[in-house]
This record gives sequence, C-alpha cells and structure tokens, in this order.
Amino acid sequence: MTKKKKIYYSIIIFSFLFILSFIFFEISSRVFAFYVNKNYCAKFLTVKKYNSLPDKILGYKPKEGKKVGCERENYTINSDGIREYKGYIFEKSNFLIVGDSFGFGDEVSDDETLSFFLFNNHNIRTVNAAVYGYGLDQSLLRAKRIIKKKKMDVLLIIAPGGWLRTNLSVRNGIKKPYYKKNSKDKLDLILPNQKEFKKSFITHALEKSKLIKHLVMKSGIRKYLSQDVYIEDMDIVEKSCLILKNFNNDAKLNNYKFHLIFYRDAGEVYANPRGNFKESNRFLNCLKKKGINFLDTYKILDKHKDSKLYVKKLYGHPNGKANLLVSKQIYNYINNK
Repeated sequence: MTKKKKIYYSIIIFSFLFILSFIFFEISSRVFAFYVNKNYCAKFLTVKKYNSLPDKILGYKPKEGKKVGCERENYTINSDGIREYKGYIFEKSNFLIVGDSFGFGDEVSDDETLSFFLFNNHNIRTVNAAVYGYGLDQSLLRAKRIIKKKKMDVLLIIAPGGWLRTNLSVRNGIKKPYYKKNSKDKLDLILPNQKEFKKSFITHALEKSKLIKHLVMKSGIRKYLSQDVYIEDMDIVEKSCLILKNFNNDAKLNNYKFHLIFYRDAGEVYANPRGNFKESNRFLNCLKKKGINFLDTYKILDKHKDSKLYVKKLYGHPNGKANLLVSKQIYNYINNK
C-alpha cells in the first residue's frame, strides 16, 4: 500500500471513529439529561414550545397549539398567539399582560402562570400576550395591537433582560422592531418587515445537540453565537424610559391604565454580591422621574428566597411558587392604585 493510500484510509477511519464517538456521547448525554436531569426535551431534536410564526411588525409570535416543554410543563396557545388558562375569556378580560418570558410563564404549566393565579385566586381575568424573548418595545407594540380590539388596562411584566433588549435589532437570529434616535432627538420606529424566517438561534443545530450545547455553555462562547445585533445610538436606560413614557402618555390620552411589573430574576434575588443591581436600580430610578407606575417584586422574592423560586436555583424562569407570590402582590398593587 502506498503512503498516499495509507493517509487516505487513515482519514476515513478517523472520520468514522469520530462520528461514531460523537453519536455515542450524544446519546449518552441525552440519556443522562432525560433520566438524571429530568429534561423531557432530551427525547427530541427540537424544542417545540418555541415554535413561532413570523410577524412583519413584532418579528415573531407564538404558534398555535398544545405543547409540552422540557420540564413536562404544558402550554396552550390559541390562534391569536395568546397563552390560555382555565377560565380564560377574551371578552370578559379587563387586564392585558404583555412582556417577556416571565409574564408568558416559560417553564411552567398553564395552571402555574401569573394569569392563572390572578384569576383563580383573585378573580382578575387577563389576556396573556407576553412572549418569550420579547423586549419592552415589542411588548408595547403588541399591546397597542390588542387594545384596538378591546380596551384594557396594561400590565407590562418584564425581567431585567426585557428592557435590556431595547437596543437589539436582531434577537436570536430573528429581526425585531426597534426604536432609533433621529436628528431631532426623537425616536423613529424601525419595523422588521420580515415575512418569514428559517430558524432562530434557539432552534438550530447547536441547540439540538445536547453534547455540543453543554460544551458551548461550559466554554462561555454561547454569547458569541447568539446572532444578536445591537444598535448603539443612545443610552439603553434613557431609550427604554423614553419609550415607556410615550406609551404612558398614550394610555392617559386613551383612558386606560399602564403599570410596569419588574419581575426580578434569580441572579438578582440570589446573587452575592449583587452586581447586576446597578443597572436595574438606574432603570427604576428613571421610571420614577418619568412618573411611570411600577411594582418591584424584589422584596417579596427576597423574603421567600429560602424556598425554591426558580426552575433552576440560580437561573431560569420563576416557578409556580414565585408566580403565586407575585400574583398576590400584583393584586394588592392594583387595588391600591
């Protein structure tokens, strides 16, 4: 056998062994994730709860259907992309929830969301139009769309990440609406006008492989692969406050109430030292100066932090217990206004 052929066969054998090893470790990772970490999604190549439809104004919205998530939680999404719960009736609802995954109820079932607890425990019917991954700009645009159908008071429920997405024009590979400062120091709305998208970051091959995802997460390079595009035209707190002030003025003109619910994440409740408090406090101080009503959930969550309040102890989304606590706080807040 010639030297050239030896190299050729060596490459083939190495490639075969590499592929075989990858398949073995991928299957092992999925078995471990399913049986040890109780990750239901390890059975599948996609995370179906994130299936979305393109939207020319909002970028995307949830796709209709009954879905099961990685914690075996259930999601009921209607044809309007609204998260339903037992007792939901659009026509009888008097509050509209918009916001990000914390308002949507990511990683909890329909009967563990804020909407369910507000109705079941406090007889407050809400339309849950919050969406995973939304920024406050997308959330408020969705609120305006729904309010045209039925006027309701608006609860914007966002985690720290919700307002930090204000300076993004692309999120997880999907174009989103954003505001950009013009020459007159006013904000112009830039719409994505995207009729379709092939895939988002959270559904591509990197996320489908448990082995690759684990290695990427551990190496810390995930943030460089997220396909986010930033707009650096003005301070993010200043821009967020200006957007909220404009919406608040619109609410006053059209006789509906607007409230912001700042749902603290696990990083701010459990982190020590709490370094990420600085930006959140700057944001909340800006809201005070602009006269925007808000509820800060930090005290109630900090009071009960000895209990497990998030799906993952130090990260992830609020669990049913946290939503139960916050729903009562929202109820008291609403009735004191």
